Amino acid sequence: MADELQFGDRSTTDVKLQFIHQRNPLHVHSDVLRKSEYYNTLLSERWSSENRPPFEFPVPSRYNDEIFIKCIQLMYSSAEKPLSFSNVDEALAILSVVSELLFQQGMNECMTYLSAVPWSTKQEVKLRALLLSLEIEISDDLRDRLGLIYYYQRDVGSLQTLEQTLQKMLSTISCGFFDDSEYIEEYIIAHFKENKSFAETCTCALLKEFRANMECANSKSKVPIACSALSWMVNVIERCDWELFERVFEMFCRDTDIPKAICQYIEWERQYSYPSHRNDGGIYSKYLLALLDRILKALGNGQIITCNDFRVSFLTHWIPVFVNLKDERRITRLAEGMVVVAETLSMANQRSIYNIAKGTMNGNGFLDPYTKKVLEDWGKKCKLPSSATTSFLMRRVG
Repeated sequence: MADELQFGDRSTTDVKLQFIHQRNPLHVHSDVLRKSEYYNTLLSERWSSENRPPFEFPVPSRYNDEIFIKCIQLMYSSAEKPLSFSNVDEALAILSVVSELLFQQGMNECMTYLSAVPWSTKQEVKLRALLLSLEIEISDDLRDRLGLIYYYQRDVGSLQTLEQTLQKMLSTISCGFFDDSEYIEEYIIAHFKENKSFAETCTCALLKEFRANMECANSKSKVPIACSALSWMVNVIERCDWELFERVFEMFCRDTDIPKAICQYIEWERQYSYPSHRNDGGIYSKYLLALLDRILKALGNGQIITCNDFRVSFLTHWIPVFVNLKDERRITRLAEGMVVVAETLSMANQRSIYNIAKGTMNGNGFLDPYTKKVLEDWGKKCKLPSSATTSFLMRRVG
């Protein structure tokens, strides 16, 4: 009976699916919706009460409207009139929804399609992560293509395939593919807190990848991608494991070669990049600035307790980077954070650090008025001659 019903035939429908952001509901047949175990349960509950059709159900706001409609169309499809997928990304999105709806036929069709078409590296990572998060029974063809010996199941398979999958996800970030970074981050966070074995494996994988990116950041040519990956990993690590955060925090701050490599890269970029790009410090700078901003906050508000020598060394080596990166909004925050940390030091150390900043900033880039005032006020606190303060802060644009 359900196979004979037509999608869009409102004359025989008895269910309305109401979208949050659309005025017009989607009219469907209850016999078709029952292919989904989720909707079958809802319909059975409604039918057992005094209510009678037509029934109305809200569509969860987390679903993309177009993808959800495709999932419903998939319920109407059959061997004689199959639904075709537009591309891999669409099939992945549909697989996520039909899995939540417990629509087995839809899951099978998605996996059949995915097992037979080409993937990009990013799509494969997304597919692996999706399958692991859904914990569904994977088709034989798809499992063989992915090289999986076991099913992704919470109690057995997920733990045995976790290391391979997680390392591939992190390697994608380290290669500079950030399109799926939010998805990967939320996936790691969700499973880290849920499964102790996952957490242990994840901690080792994150630490290994963090060290690898620190080594890459010591090379001028690899600075942009490595710094971006490090910034992303610090954020994930902080959300997962505070002890690991403290560990990588200290590792990064004690490395004196990374700031040197970054300054070399910035100078190289200024000489050889297009003129329109010479004042932005590189696209990667927003990631690096976010990382430095987080470090300064941790030092400044006492989240991470360090000795004086540690703070002196960090500011001494990183001030040239603070000065040369160009992003007015974030540079102002860095200037404020730098001053907060510097003011925890002796006046002699403050003067020393200020003189380093003074020498570095002469003739470089543009300083917005608010940042200028922040540093000028700090110079006065350091009891430096006002002429010295003024001379190093008076700078020309361009």
